[in-house]
Amino acid sequence: MHCGALFVIWAGLLRGIHGKSVQKQGNSLWEPSDGRTRSEWLRCRGLPCDEWGRTASAMTSLQRQLAFIEEFPNTGTQEELSDHEELSTADVLFTPAQAEQLLQNVKKQRSRMTRAVASDVTLRWKMPIIYKFDGDHVDREKETIREAISQWEKRTCVRFVEVDKSASVRRNHLLFTRELRACASFVGKLELPEGDPQMINLGEHCFGQPGTAVHEIGHALGLWHQHQRPSRDNYVTINRQQIASWAQANFVKGPEEVVTEFDLPYDYNSVMHYSGMVGTKSGAMTISTNDKRFQHNIGQRQELSFLDAKAVNLAYCQDKCTGRKQPHQPCLRGGYQNPNKCSSCMCPDGLTGDFCEEVAPSEGTDCGGEIVITKGESVQVTSPGYGRRTSFYESTECNWLLKGAQGLKVQLEFRESFSLHQSNSRLCQHWIEVKTEKDFSIPGPRLCGPVRPEGLFRSEGSEILITFRALMKSNTRFDGFKLWATAVSSDKIGEIGEMSPLTPEKELGEVQIEWSEWSRCSKQCQCGGCGVRSRHALCAGQRCLGELAQVEHASCSRLCHSGDQELIFVGEFLLRSCSQCCQGFKRDKDICIPVQ
Repeated sequence: MHCGALFVIWAGLLRGIHGKSVQKQGNSLWEPSDGRTRSEWLRCRGLPCDEWGRTASAMTSLQRQLAFIEEFPNTGTQEELSDHEELSTADVLFTPAQAEQLLQNVKKQRSRMTRAVASDVTLRWKMPIIYKFDGDHVDREKETIREAISQWEKRTCVRFVEVDKSASVRRNHLLFTRELRACASFVGKLELPEGDPQMINLGEHCFGQPGTAVHEIGHALGLWHQHQRPSRDNYVTINRQQIASWAQANFVKGPEEVVTEFDLPYDYNSVMHYSGMVGTKSGAMTISTNDKRFQHNIGQRQELSFLDAKAVNLAYCQDKCTGRKQPHQPCLRGGYQNPNKCSSCMCPDGLTGDFCEEVAPSEGTDCGGEIVITKGESVQVTSPGYGRRTSFYESTECNWLLKGAQGLKVQLEFRESFSLHQSNSRLCQHWIEVKTEKDFSIPGPRLCGPVRPEGLFRSEGSEILITFRALMKSNTRFDGFKLWATAVSSDKIGEIGEMSPLTPEKELGEVQIEWSEWSRCSKQCQCGGCGVRSRHALCAGQRCLGELAQVEHASCSRLCHSGDQELIFVGEFLLRSCSQCCQGFKRDKDICIPVQ
């Protein structure tokens, strides 16, 4: 049985402030009206400064506790959070009550005490949620935030209304600010006096990927990090000794007494999940998936996941369809009732139709579709332009539904060359996801990078759903993928039918393979190890084709220069001075090599 995704509401009784609009360097910026300056309000994250000081004190105590318990052994964390600046580098802002709740939870772990389950008042936003910009974001950034809001509105019943920064609002609302160095939000709706704003900060480095704003809005709606759910140890391993002190609180399991869990699968695809490199102090992995096939899934910041939206719908929208027209048949393949159109279903990614009965159409190119495979038949599926090396068009989406005829099982394997865009921090920028469960809301492994996946993928039922996504433009060309699928009876699972190779097997060993020169780096190397170069196999002086096609990728390994900076991804984007080698690399004599 799969445990639920986290939906967390924290309750904190806070004093509030109203705001006004003032002039700053020719621009009208929102300012508080309680006598504090704008910079003072931002420094205290919109809370009364004595409240923020209590948060800092609790977080310092939390770090000290983490140094002595099983969660983070041998960290030796003893430093004070001077001027509370380190709190701004994490993407979750805590109220004093929230910080104290974490601290008490950790103390109980340390003393092995049995926890008494406490009830908690869930504070959720009234619809529609009113929001303002404080006046500091440029138009492009505001549009990114609006697009993030649109994702939530499209896939949930939650609604937002934008008002001018100078508008008088009589109820609690969101205020988007830009001045902190991190991307940060409180979790859930705070219990503030009517009319007071609640802060979401999206600084200048928070717009590298569209999902960062989606992530922070998710926190404000009440979503906690996926990797902090109480059952997370069944799915991921937290490599505690690799986590920097400033990030430790964002890896502690959420207190169960303030968590409402729905009966949803663990969501490796969640926009609320950290990647494996977040908070690293040495370039080594901080989160490892227990099933290694899912390592590339975690940490995506491109779009809201199906289960993210479902968690919010379960929290906010369960009464939306009461008394309305119901679907005339059950939702199929893991779909559920659509709160925005009650007579139809919300469908897992890759499916469509009123009841999730159809494969979703492709976007950006001609690909995908439903393929029925008969017994003994084998079919080939490739990415668009396979064999010609392509950078793929931005927003390319392909969906294939492979069905075994007459209830036969489906199994597939990847063959020949394979390469899809992967970032330096090992996140998939382009990927193929293979879903083999009967319930297609359960994430499948997302595959990318330069290494061809090994082994067989087998359907639980008679279907496999394949989704290919190239949502971000790439300036580097990649091979894509080729896979072979066959339909077999249950007693034949594990046997893939023979295929006709592009080059006869007896000829493969007779070809002398050489390698081309390394290409130039994919970008100017600002920090050691950041650039990527490639080379391809040559057959008789020409690029090899078919089963002989091979491509190798390597980092540009020089050390960075003094003063170089790198844009790192630590759950969100931050700019920092690099120390000779990029995140994920370490120095080996005079070059930078990947951390294993």
